[in-house]
Amino acid sequence: MKNGFFKTAVWITALIFAVFAAVVGFIILKGYGISVGRYLEAQDGTPMFVCESTPIRISDVKDRLDLDKLNIGDKILVLHDGIAESYPAQTGAYAVIRLSRGTEADIPQSVTDQLSQLGWLDSLAQSAEIWLKDDLDTTVSYGNWADTPSVSISPLNLSKLQISSVRHLPVYKFDTLDELVRFKQTCEGFDFDSSYNEVPSFNDATSKYDSAFFENNTLILVYLTATSGSYRYDLHSVYCDGDDLVVHVQKTNDPEDCTCDMAGWFITVALPDSVVKNCTEFDADLNNF
Repeated sequence: MKNGFFKTAVWITALIFAVFAAVVGFIILKGYGISVGRYLEAQDGTPMFVCESTPIRISDVKDRLDLDKLNIGDKILVLHDGIAESYPAQTGAYAVIRLSRGTEADIPQSVTDQLSQLGWLDSLAQSAEIWLKDDLDTTVSYGNWADTPSVSISPLNLSKLQISSVRHLPVYKFDTLDELVRFKQTCEGFDFDSSYNEVPSFNDATSKYDSAFFENNTLILVYLTATSGSYRYDLHSVYCDGDDLVVHVQKTNDPEDCTCDMAGWFITVALPDSVVKNCTEFDADLNNF
């Protein structure tokens, strides 16, 4: 029985390798290239990607590319023709696949500065603001694992939580201390008083946010579940263009041995009211940066 299973596994592995080798061979034979970079758009809408600090313009060879769902900074894989030497360089693309979400902070500043000087870009800072973790007041706390917590306040991004290509996370917004207290009172399944090893409880982490804080600030809350309590998470960055506000969360460790428990984490971000006052869309996601 074991020998049969082993032989089947070997055959499946060999088949996968053969298919992969055939695909790679076909790509090489046809003279195609495969590159990984960060998505970017010129001010006239021309799609580009930045590969090892080199900006490359993309033309749609087969008129089949769907780039509307890409955001600046997203990590993408591009199947393309040869790259013509110019500045920016250019190539014809056959397929573009998003590997992970990103932000404008993932585009090298040297690239955006040079493209701006040549008229390809407006300054990215003029169209949006990006704050990294170290620039913000943020906390990470334990919240227990709750698959479908009973909360009277629905997540602001409820319609996006079923999108499978990106792991969207429930996000909440509190403009007053009463709203934060009401959230705690109407939740079932969360644990606001318990800590987890070095991670504090939600009540301890948010105790500093009093009425005085909410006079000029807003608290954004993201909830994340994990298959093990060994994993740790933290804020990566916050993106805001005046209408949309997106909180990007990242995993901060990769332990070899993990506990078998399920865990839930809260990540809070404090933002001035002036930042969020005109925002109409809120979202949060988990990605590798």
